[in-house]
Order: sequence, then structure tokens, then C-alpha cells
Amino acid sequence: MRRALFISLGLAFLLAAACAAAEPTARGPASTGDVLMSDQVELDYSLGYRGDKSLELTYAVVNHLKVDVYLFTPLSEFRDQDWEPAPNRVYAHVDEGGVLQLSKMLWPVPEDVDVYMPEVPYLTRVAPGAKFSEVILIRVPVRTDLPYLFDDDEDDDEPKKGGALTTVDAVVFSIGYVAPDKSPDELGLKKDATGKLFSIDYGPGVVNQKIVNGKKTAIKVSVYR
Repeated sequence: MRRALFISLGLAFLLAAACAAAEPTARGPASTGDVLMSDQVELDYSLGYRGDKSLELTYAVVNHLKVDVYLFTPLSEFRDQDWEPAPNRVYAHVDEGGVLQLSKMLWPVPEDVDVYMPEVPYLTRVAPGAKFSEVILIRVPVRTDLPYLFDDDEDDDEPKKGGALTTVDAVVFSIGYVAPDKSPDELGLKKDATGKLFSIDYGPGVVNQKIVNGKKTAIKVSVYR
């Protein structure tokens, strides 16, 4: 419980600092989130259902800065003894206000958690004036998915699988990014083997991350809390 509370409070702190058991009874057309900007990085997103088992998240980010922006997408996943891109993954949890928070960002490691390899998403470069868009299908009911969130009664530190089924009435999507005020090499940004994605070490990543978060989008979603 202490770890879960720490992480919930940690997200609230990050967002503030960066920005200054039933199926739903109604599933209407796609609900559109507001267009928001943080330091001239613009986020627009929409949510809607694709059939009965998938929530479709569509978002676009426009870089109005004069420097490259590196978005924390795709998220990573530990497979075969190494971190690999997980393009369709999005972090998810229900906050204390009952809002489903969806995010792509670099989560800080809680003080009471020891990890050998912190979970760091990959980065996608967005040039000045360019637009990046992505569509993600999220299985419904949505399951809690956060780094470093473990069941307190587990001895082997297995990630928490999700608990009781509930329904929320609102969703928020947020995305983290790095906009280097120094060269990518100085910040430690490196291209991956494909040449399309970038990686960054945990330290400079968490220190330099900024977050743009959307406003609440009204939509009913089933969630395992």
C-alpha cells in the first residue's frame, strides 16, 4: 500500500511540476480531449471504443519549439533478459479522484524500491514544426499497469495484476518528453539498432523530463483497480 501511495503522489508531483464490477452501461462515440500546450509542445487526443473489448486512444503531438523534441514512446517491456519496445503499451492507473490516468512517461523509482535496471521508455524524435501521431488499442477492462507497483504480500516482487472491477467516468492522457538545451550526445541520447528510436539513461531522463497532460475526457471505462 505504501508503494502504491508513493507512486500516486509521485505522479501528482510530476504533473504539477511539468505543467507549472460491471461493464459500462453507455458507450457513445469517440470523446475528444482538449488541445493542450506545455512550453509550445501541443497535445491533442481522443478516446473511443472499437468493439466491446478495446479502447482506442488516438493522439498527436506537434513540436512548436525550435529544437528537436524526444517523446517517451514507445514504452519498454522486459523480455528475454533485456528491455524491448512495447508499441501498444500505455501505463494505466486510477487516481485518488477516480479518474483513469493513461500515460507514456518516465516514472521515477520510489525511494523504497531497489531495482537493478530502472524501466525507461524509448524515445521518438519530433523535429521542429513536425507532428507525431499514434493509435493505441487498450484491452478492456483496463488493468493497472505501472512500474514498481507490487503486491505487498508477494515475496518475489511480481508486478501487481489488478484487483476489483470498477467503472470510471473520466480519463486523462499524458505524455512525457525531453527537449534538450544541449546536444543529444551531451544528454546521452543514443539511436537504437533500427536507427528510428532513441534511448536515454535513467538519470538524465528523469531530470530533464517535462510532461504535457490533457484535461478530463468524459467516457465510461471498466478498470481492474
